[in-house]
Parts: sequence; structure tokens; C-alpha cells
Amino acid sequence: MRYRYLLTTTAAFIAVVLTGGAWLGVAGRISPGEPGLMVVGLGGAFGLAFVWLLISRLRSLLAHPDRRLRELLLLAVNITILIFAFAWVHHQIGLMDMSGPAPRATRDFGDALYFSVVTSTTLGYGDFIPLGPGRPVAALQAFLGYFILGILVSTGYQVIAPHTAPGEEARKRREAARSDSGEEER
Repeated sequence: MRYRYLLTTTAAFIAVVLTGGAWLGVAGRISPGEPGLMVVGLGGAFGLAFVWLLISRLRSLLAHPDRRLRELLLLAVNITILIFAFAWVHHQIGLMDMSGPAPRATRDFGDALYFSVVTSTTLGYGDFIPLGPGRPVAALQAFLGYFILGILVSTGYQVIAPHTAPGEEARKRREAARSDSGEEER
């Protein structure tokens, strides 16, 4: 079983590296105005590989509570890599900065990183607008952001709930206390 998990996680990591490398490489060579279908397709493949890796990390987190800190740190690193990868693609494609008195195109990495965080967390302030093929890439990033945030909330509940919700032992203690005090169960 352990080897199957190791094989799955390794395969997911290799898929992320290969699709991510190809995606970032293609995004760096696209000219403004090109349709960028390859960027969007490779971005989708990268996103799927990333979700596969994320789910395998979360399965390990739930299966091995003794390695919880390590798994949480790896999860944080994975999400950071995802945000930086999308930032790099937005940096290469370009953004329209709407925050000043006049809109202007920008390829500043800081702006792209900010846009990537805002898009991943699905805030969408509207002060930057993706250009050309960056639009479907941003839509993909927002979808992944929704999906990842949902998975993280669900996993957080699964990790915390056993420690906060009254379990079988607590129910038995309550029943014993009621029977000792002569109360009838309702």
C-alpha cells in the first residue's frame, strides 16, 4: 500500500513538472495577439496534474496524522508553486493595468504575482485585466482556486472534526452519567 501511494505521488509530481515546464516554456514564446491555444491547453494539463498531486498530498495527510506537519508544509509549498507558475504565465502574456488614470499594458512580475493571488483566491478586484490568451488562463486559475479552496475547507473539517465533535466515547460518558443520576434518556 505504501509503495502504491509513493508511486502515485511520484507520478503526479512528474506530471506536474513535465506539464508545468512545457506550459511555462510555451507561454514564454507566445507573442501578444497570438491565440495561445497551446498555452491554455498546457495550462489545463498542468492544472489537472496539480490537482492530482494535491489530492494525493491530502490523502496522505488524512491517512498519516503523525506526518501532519510535513504534509501541511508540502501542501503550502505546492500551492505557492501554483500561484507563482500562474504569475509567470501572466507576466509573459501581459496584463492591462486599470488602476491608474489611463489603462496601460504591463509585464511587471510583481503585478502578475498580485493578479495571480487575487485570481487564485477568487477576489477579482478588477484593477488588472488579462490580455489575449491570458483570459482563459485566468478563468482556469479561478476555477482551480475555487476547487482548491473547497478541497482545503473539506480536508480541514475532516482533520479538525474528530477533535471537536463529540465522538462515541463522549456519548457513552453522557449516557453513563444519565443512568447514574437516574435521568431517563430522551
